[in-house]
Amino acid sequence: MRRILTAVICAALAVAATGCGRKNAEKPEEKQEIVVVCSSDINDTLKDIMRKFTNSSSKTRVRLVELSNESADVYWKTASMLEDEKYDIDAMICEDVWVQGFIKDGYLGRLCPESEFPSEIFPKGIELFVGNGGSVYWYPLILDTGVMYYRSDKTEPAAAVDLIKRGLPYAVQGTDGEEMLCCALEYINFADSAEDGLRLYKENLDGSVGSDGEDYITEFTSGNAMYMRAWASDYDKIESRLSVPGARVDAKLLTDDGREYSVARAYGYSINANTDKTENCMELLEYLKSDDVQLDILRGKKTLPIRRDDYKNPLILDFSSYNAAAEKDFDSHVFRPVRTDYAYLSREVRHTLAKYLKGEETLEKAAAVMEELVNNIK
Repeated sequence: MRRILTAVICAALAVAATGCGRKNAEKPEEKQEIVVVCSSDINDTLKDIMRKFTNSSSKTRVRLVELSNESADVYWKTASMLEDEKYDIDAMICEDVWVQGFIKDGYLGRLCPESEFPSEIFPKGIELFVGNGGSVYWYPLILDTGVMYYRSDKTEPAAAVDLIKRGLPYAVQGTDGEEMLCCALEYINFADSAEDGLRLYKENLDGSVGSDGEDYITEFTSGNAMYMRAWASDYDKIESRLSVPGARVDAKLLTDDGREYSVARAYGYSINANTDKTENCMELLEYLKSDDVQLDILRGKKTLPIRRDDYKNPLILDFSSYNAAAEKDFDSHVFRPVRTDYAYLSREVRHTLAKYLKGEETLEKAAAVMEELVNNIK
């Protein structure tokens, strides 16, 4: 009897032990957190994407840290975080012009060999930003470019160069910061020289509305301006602020006789060279590159498709009125200069341009610093 009781107890203990073992085995491992830094996430597009990734991943969760909406401010804050190891930053969504400087300073981790980067699917010229020395450190995900918006209830679309020459009422984004520099580059690209372009830029600003501390979007949506230069990603913000009954907004890329002269900005993914979570960061990159996520980015941010084949997708073309027209200009977008010292030199250029636009600096000096930045753009 004692032998039987002992056997029963042992069997019960064995079952209990097996049950505990199964419970421990089935307990999910805690996910590894990675910190991803980005600029202000308008419309919560990146937040939603990172949340979906975290829910779908078995080993990684993302904490998204937003900085500001000012390009230069985001650069300096990100650079400080990368330089100071006390900041726990694993990856970032950063602008094209930051990449070469970050590589030079040793801030970025290698993503893949250059031979594995699919440069043929991206706009011509973007491959110059992605890396050096045979390695890729930045993967392009988002393409934003200058767009001319027009009040289709008031006027017909016109090429930006015609608006400038004819003095039609429109608002111009970009009287300070990186926006100003991008606008100036657009004028220079369809003028005969840096001086001619900057002179035309100043004349245009002097005759436009909403360019002297006023809200240029309000000037446009209220009807004071029939046209407005802004970014593709501004579409939702503009449309949501229309307050005039029957007002309609349409848009087109800044082209003239088939020649593209709008300045494009690309945003991509990089990882911190000092992160100890490279595997988790690379898992996120693969997710961000996927077709579904690219669709979510385009739907949420209203930017241009950055991959060539996406211009054949009718779903994507329906997101914005200018997407279909943008295909012909896919390889002729004008990107900002590829330089390791871009952040430092562009700061001087912006300062000088701001003084020139206020009449406090000569055209010759403004043109000289601009030409230094773009290595004689013409």
